[in-house]
Amino acid sequence: MRMIEANVVGITFCNVPMDIWIELKHDTELILEREPDNKWDKNAIKVLFKQQMLGYIEKEIAKDLAKTMDEGAKVTCKIIAKRNTPQDKPILAVGLYL
Repeated sequence: MRMIEANVVGITFCNVPMDIWIELKHDTELILEREPDNKWDKNAIKVLFKQQMLGYIEKEIAKDLAKTMDEGAKVTCKIIAKRNTPQDKPILAVGLYL
């Protein structure tokens, strides 16, 4: 199994509630969902937790990962680092396991 590190971007725009943010811990598994009809990025990959959108996989990583996902590969996503609050320059780093 191969692991790629990536950041989740757009957290502040998703209005992540504090109670959801508190639940996010190291190794928490997140859901990845392709969004090929995204008008800004055809390679967009949403990151979700308990049906709450947290943001997107950063564009540089999503470009290659989207192709892999579209080909049917299973990708698991787990938190590897979290800092600050959703309103104060949040950082959410994830490991993408292929």
